[in-house]
Amino acid sequence: MVNQTSLAVWCQEKAWFLPSAGKRFTWDGHEYLKEPYDCQAQFQSYMKAAQLGFSEKAVLGAIHDCQYRLKSGVLYLIPTKTDVTDFSKGRFKPLLDENPELKAMVQETDAANIKRIGKAMLYLRGMRTTVGLKSVPADKVVFDEIDEAVPSMVDLAMKRMSHSEFQEVEALSTPTIPEYGIHAMFLESDQRHWFIRCDACGEFTCLELEFPNCIKRNHRGEYYRACKKCGAEISPANGVWVPSNGKGNGEGGKVGYRVSQLVSQYVPLATIMDEFRNTKFPADFWNSRLAQPYIEATHRLEVAYVLNLCSNFGMEGRDKGPCAMGIDTSAERLHVVAARVESGVPRVIWIGEHPWEDLDDLMERYNAYAVLDGVPEPDKARDFVKRHSGRAWACSYTNAVNKPERWDDAENRVTVYQTLAMDASHKILQEKKAILPRAMDEVQEFAKHCHNVARRKVEDEETGNVHFTWLKLADDHYRRAFNFLVLAMCRVPVTEHKDDSDKALEEYYDQMMSGELPGAFGGGY
Repeated sequence: MVNQTSLAVWCQEKAWFLPSAGKRFTWDGHEYLKEPYDCQAQFQSYMKAAQLGFSEKAVLGAIHDCQYRLKSGVLYLIPTKTDVTDFSKGRFKPLLDENPELKAMVQETDAANIKRIGKAMLYLRGMRTTVGLKSVPADKVVFDEIDEAVPSMVDLAMKRMSHSEFQEVEALSTPTIPEYGIHAMFLESDQRHWFIRCDACGEFTCLELEFPNCIKRNHRGEYYRACKKCGAEISPANGVWVPSNGKGNGEGGKVGYRVSQLVSQYVPLATIMDEFRNTKFPADFWNSRLAQPYIEATHRLEVAYVLNLCSNFGMEGRDKGPCAMGIDTSAERLHVVAARVESGVPRVIWIGEHPWEDLDDLMERYNAYAVLDGVPEPDKARDFVKRHSGRAWACSYTNAVNKPERWDDAENRVTVYQTLAMDASHKILQEKKAILPRAMDEVQEFAKHCHNVARRKVEDEETGNVHFTWLKLADDHYRRAFNFLVLAMCRVPVTEHKDDSDKALEEYYDQMMSGELPGAFGGGY
């Protein structure tokens, strides 16, 4: 009798034929999958390399859950609408066609991407749009390649479970950038890795954590997996999952698995090592082969790099200016960055949080020309720019790719393509064309906010065109404010007057750029 509550037992005893593998279900060669098939945690994340069998696990799990456990059903999310159609025809349908008993469980509906299984429903949806989600009830959400999802889509999908007694989440994806998508979920989990036992000495080795030192060559020149202690060959079949983070709370909380192609018995180690040494696309290698997030240094700033722009000057409570000011807005608090501009270089003189009622005073104290976010609080922003017409502009973003900013002085508004603006302000920081105050608390918070955004390549679902976008990974208010400050720099009048502090600043900047003074923390980048 099949245990109808266990996916692992159900699949093993039924021995379903898997079209993608060309053979019947077995643990042989996929020993690392048995525990994930048994996992019943409410929140599960799988940070995986490509072609390791986790998508089959998610599909079989969705059918099993609808047939035996859930009431409303499963919302199964795939990157795009096109992917949904391909998934339904290329993965779901062949699985049913090859397994008549599975096919008998699934009832077709009027919609191609909705299936009735038992008393529950399986909804297949794309993750790039919210259309079609608002009326979908679910007990469980499966995010297949969650790193391709729009963040707002993830939030909306989670709300589809608000009235469910189950509220389960299963996310699987090849990772992309650090602290985003599946990697962010893995960091919040108990972080399980596959540790392989050495038959020679009894030591346990995790290939992902020891790479590349764990891959060695024998006397015939063949690669093999090596024990980190004695160097003997180890078999990926002889492993156990070990959590490394207590805050995931195990089965009752958030369980996460990381698994790479190093444990695959079907991907030659020679292929992995050759690509490791010779690839021209390191992100693809680390993501798809090693299940490790990766981002080029030019696409994300480290906190230390930003702090290396610090000077020995403190922040200034006022300045005769004229100054540029960037303001990131919200209902209650504003994040403000103000700077003097000398020879095109912003010298940041103030970073801080303020209430809306202080904003007029800040404009006067710094003789400021300001750009602020015009979206979250449009009425307050509109009233403010009217009061300071000719010196303040509300910013809105456009989807017109690579179009320069458009200033409307009559309406006190600037419209800009967000990625283009973020690229420009990022370049100023990356090329050390800015000077910060010394590293006090708010400056350190500014540096963190600069680190909390990352530039990523994306593909348009409708056209297939590739472009870049900036992702928010955590609080980024000061980074957004700096973006508005760089826009405001375009409208600051050019002045010839320089006092002694300006001259000292220029000397400091020249020394920093020449390498004589590498920055407040020494070393430099």
